[in-house]
Amino acid sequence: MYKVENIGDTYCAVCGVPEERRDHAVAMVRFAMDVRTKMQVLTRQLMDRLGQGTDQLRVRIGIHSGSVVAGILRGQRAQSFKLLSGDTVHMAVAMMEKGKGNQIHVSMETAQWIIDAGKERWLRQSETMLEVPNKGQVQTFWIKDEALESKAKVVRTQKRQGE
Repeated sequence: MYKVENIGDTYCAVCGVPEERRDHAVAMVRFAMDVRTKMQVLTRQLMDRLGQGTDQLRVRIGIHSGSVVAGILRGQRAQSFKLLSGDTVHMAVAMMEKGKGNQIHVSMETAQWIIDAGKERWLRQSETMLEVPNKGQVQTFWIKDEALESKAKVVRTQKRQGE
């Protein structure tokens, strides 16, 4: 995974750039599972320190597979700014914006990569079509809670074993 940028409360990461990765979809979903698990741990810790209300914090994740335009811009402060744009970014953002709290929302394209990797059991088809600007109605998928819970159990086991 490569962090591209933060815009407000949005974190943008990419996998398979600049070197293509055939397993990019599985790797990105695993990364998203880790983010979700860590967010839940952090939320519990904040609730212990700050009280009620912080337990309402949620993370929304949108993942789409496709080509992107990437570059580095250099400004007067000699500070690099990474730029990522294109249809793939817009689709991922739309999915994140219309996602559900603590859920991982994936596109049909990403779902196909996951299926091809033999992880079809991770997917649950969305009940409704998603309206995406300049694309119309598109079918999307959710990463099943069972897949997320399975990943969380592995993380908890590893922590207990000191790995």
